[in-house]
This record gives sequence, structure tokens and C-alpha cells, in this order.
Amino acid sequence: MLTFAIRLAGAGLLYLVQILLARLLGQKDYGLYALVWVWVIMLSQFACMGFNTAILRFLPGYSIKAQTQTARTFVITARDTALGFASLFAILGLSGTYLFSNWLDQTQLWPIYLGMACLPLFALGEIYEGAALARSRILTALLPSFILRPLLVALGLIIASISGLPTTATTAMQAALIATALVTIIQVIGANKAMKAEWGPDTKIKKARPEQARYWFKTAGPLVLLDGFYLITINADIILLGLLLGPEPIAIYYASVKTLALVAYIHFATSLVAARPFADLFATQTDMAQINALYRKMTHWTLWPSLATAVLIIIAAPYILALFGPDYDQGLPVIAILSVGLVIQGAAGPVQNLLNMAGEEKSTAKSAFIAMAINISFNLLLIPIWGIYGAALATTIGTTTQAIMMLTQAHKKLGLRPAFLPQTKPQLTQRQKTYQAH
Repeated sequence: MLTFAIRLAGAGLLYLVQILLARLLGQKDYGLYALVWVWVIMLSQFACMGFNTAILRFLPGYSIKAQTQTARTFVITARDTALGFASLFAILGLSGTYLFSNWLDQTQLWPIYLGMACLPLFALGEIYEGAALARSRILTALLPSFILRPLLVALGLIIASISGLPTTATTAMQAALIATALVTIIQVIGANKAMKAEWGPDTKIKKARPEQARYWFKTAGPLVLLDGFYLITINADIILLGLLLGPEPIAIYYASVKTLALVAYIHFATSLVAARPFADLFATQTDMAQINALYRKMTHWTLWPSLATAVLIIIAAPYILALFGPDYDQGLPVIAILSVGLVIQGAAGPVQNLLNMAGEEKSTAKSAFIAMAINISFNLLLIPIWGIYGAALATTIGTTTQAIMMLTQAHKKLGLRPAFLPQTKPQLTQRQKTYQAH
């Protein structure tokens, strides 16, 4: 409930910030800002190489077994991996943008440069956010990202506007870079303080043993694919709209997506909460009935609030979109179409985190890849025909496909079913037995 409360407050705040951005930047610059920020989020997730999710799985087990030195080594390995890959992606992005600058709209260059500068900071924040979540420090993990960062971005843009500076996508990205830097500093300090309070004063950090590092990367590998596939699935519409139609339609589409953010946050909040207890249960006992009961309870927490919220948003959408400015009412069908996929996702509950904590990350990665391929294919097919409405339909098809495949895997591998399906006897497979023994 605390996680959901923060996400709910963050959703409202972020939505107000999006309205402010749309009003101050104009449709073209707002669309460009949205496109660059989507790339920042996607590349930072790939840079984490799955460690931002793996940290939720490993730290609870190491703490239960009092393996504090191993836990510290894991955090350092995750940190260095994320910083290394994020820096590499940033250099490649900066170099590529510079080399192809003659073929790009010159107004797009500085927003992209600033976005690439955000990458290492954003990736580092993801790791330490995960570390705080793994220790159940919800406030430390979520307040900086979902409350402070949008506040700082809005404040920066307001100051620029009052000072008479041009309010463009470049200005917005400058504010985003400063906000990300401050938020990351706070997350690192807060997570380190939480770990030190639980594990005691830091000792000399030992470098991970080769076999230890191989095991961590082997586990995190499918998770980075899973996170990457998922992010591409939910952002392919925006990216392909930018490539096929330009930044202007992105503004209307992005406003529609953000209007539905509260529905997505219900599922997101429950999934975050689910990771720690599922990891503890799989690490300490074999009573699958207890795991099944928790999963079915959590699907109630996602399905019914998602359905009710989606209906309310559809009813209020004409009035809400009017806040962004004229022409944004074109997003009404987008909201209706996307709502279907989000409600189906809510019906599946935190099935992805459940499978990941059970050691079935390869199955979830496979499902996510198939859903991503379907999503991209339908976006390429439908965007030229129906524009933003085709993008919404393609995204809904991809989201629905992934939910159905993961539900199938949960039943096949573990015998688990969500609350809206008849209950069956859950089972512990040999893979889970091996994971627990390890």
C-alpha cells in the first residue's frame, strides 16, 4: 500500500508535469522530449544488464543466510556493470549523433546529447533503487525517482520560462539532466545507508570470484533480455511513431499514454511489492500452496483496481486531454484501445516477477521476446495505415500476448493460476528444488 501510495502520488505529479511540458514546449518540442526520454529509459535498462532485477532476487537470500560480504560484492558488481555499459552506450550515442548530424534536424541534436549524458546517472540510480527495494526501504527507493525528479524537471522549466529563456526540448532535457544527477546522488546515499544499517560497517570489498561472477551474469542475462524486451514492447509504438511520422504525433500519443499511467502503476506497484516475498518464499521453504495463495491475492490487487480505474479514465478523458491543449482530443480512441491491454495485464498480476523469483527467467525472457516481435511487427504494419490508432492497437496486441504466455508458463511450470481462473494444486518442479538447494 505504501508503494502504491507513492506511485499514485507520483502518477498525479508526473501527469501535471506532462501538462506543463506540453503547454510550455509546444507539440513538436514536447514530442521530441518524450522520444528522447523514452530512449534514455530503454538504454539505461539494457545497461543494467539485468542486475537491477537480479538484485531483488539475490539480496534477500544473502541476508537470510547472513552472507553480508557476498551481498556487498554483488552490489558492487551490479554498480560497476551498469556504469560501464551505460557509459559505453552514451559514448556510442554521442558519436553516432555527431557523425549523422547532417542528416538530422538541428533542433534535435542537443536534446539527444543531453539524453546520452543522463544514461550513466539513470542506470546507477536503477541499481541503488533495486538495492533499497530488496531491503524493503520503499521510501528510499521510490520517493527520489517518482516524486523528486518530476518536481525538479518542472521547477527547472518554470525558472527558464520566468527568466525569459527559450522553453524548448533542449531546455527540458537540461532540467532532466540536473534532476537525474541530484536524484541519483540521493538514491546512492540512501541505499548505502540502509545496507550499512542492516549489515554493519563496511569492510574491504572483495572482488567477485570468477565462478561467482559467472553465476550472477548467467542469471542476470535472461533478465536483461526480459527487461529489454518488455521496454521495447511498451515503447515500440513511440519509437516507431517518431521514425515513421515524426515527433508531432508523439505528443498526442504520449499524452494519452500518460493519462493511462495510473492503470499501469497499479500493476507496477504490486509487482514491486511481490518480488521480495516471492524471493523469500522460494529461498526458504517448499510450500507452494502458500506461494499460490499470495499470487492469487495479488491478482485481486491488480485486476479490479485496474478495471475500475480504466473505466473512470475513459469517462473523464475528454476533459483531461483538453488540459494539454487543442488537438489532443485525438487521443481518445488511443486511451480506449490501450485500456484493454492494461486490464488484461492487471488480470495476470505480478506473474513476471513470480516466474523470475522462481528461477524461470529464461521462460519469461522467451515470452517477452515473442511479444516484442509481435508488437514491432504490428506497429510497422498498422502505423502507416492508422497512425496513432494503429500504434495503440499494436501495443495492446503485444501486451495481451505477453500476459497470456506468462500465465501459461506459470501454470505449466508451477501449477499456479491467477484469481480469475479455477485453482489447481501447485507444484514444485525440479528446477525450483535445485534453486532452493543452491
